[in-house]
Amino acid sequence: MNPRLVYCAFEGFGANGPYAGRPAHDLDFEALSGILSVTGSDDGRPVIPGVPIADLASAFNAAFSILAALRRRDATGAGEFVDVSIFDTAISLMVLNFARYLGTGEIPVPGETLVTGQWAFYNIYETKDRRWLSVAAVEPKFWARLIGVLGVTEFEGDQFAGEPVRGQAIAAFRSKFHSRTLDEWTSVLGREDIPWAPVQTLPEVVKDPQVLARGLLVDTDLGRLGKHKVLGHSAKIEGVRTDARANVPKKGEHTAEVLKELGYSATEVGGLKKRGVIGPGPGS
Repeated sequence: MNPRLVYCAFEGFGANGPYAGRPAHDLDFEALSGILSVTGSDDGRPVIPGVPIADLASAFNAAFSILAALRRRDATGAGEFVDVSIFDTAISLMVLNFARYLGTGEIPVPGETLVTGQWAFYNIYETKDRRWLSVAAVEPKFWARLIGVLGVTEFEGDQFAGEPVRGQAIAAFRSKFHSRTLDEWTSVLGREDIPWAPVQTLPEVVKDPQVLARGLLVDTDLGRLGKHKVLGHSAKIEGVRTDARANVPKKGEHTAEVLKELGYSATEVGGLKKRGVIGPGPGS
């Protein structure tokens, strides 16, 4: 009826296939896509990520796909049906692991991929005061600086070494990082041009100077809920407000206002409400 219409189905498994219509949550998508097979503890038990990765990534995927369809409509005049699946998105997040498996036949497992702690240069280490920090010295220049700071230059040519050297390097790094507190390492590493970071708790994150400088937390009036600090929009677009000042509307709060803008009279709105076409919320 409207060939210019762009509309999106955003479902767990998409519009077709044997899993279509099957109930699932983020954890299930992470399991089925293999994410949990490469994210585990030393004893082999899969570890559940602290955020719903598949759900959130799929929301971005849906938004980008809809915008791409709108841009294509600008060029062609034709709309289209956008079919976004949380499962499909979760599969796409496994790109590095699929590249390894499809290219070499090797099956990635926890602790044996580039991004899950296989090597010393990309890992998580405990400090003397039982805090944690991350190190991601992937490029050779960062690796050289890191082993210099730690005083383990005997591993200079062993960044990508196999066993047993790989394990020896990780053990040496663990011992070094465990010799000082997080504050002490912050003082040392903070002077170096090396990719590293403390593992921060949320109370620390909300006070982080970069979070404050980027305006990622804003004070907003939530109406009946009062004033609260909330997450602002993560994208900075010149000329577009991102301060999240709009109140969350109550159910049906703006129904009458929207219908009036569409040309409905007060009498017609009242008739729709009486017949149950619109809900009984405020303003409806």
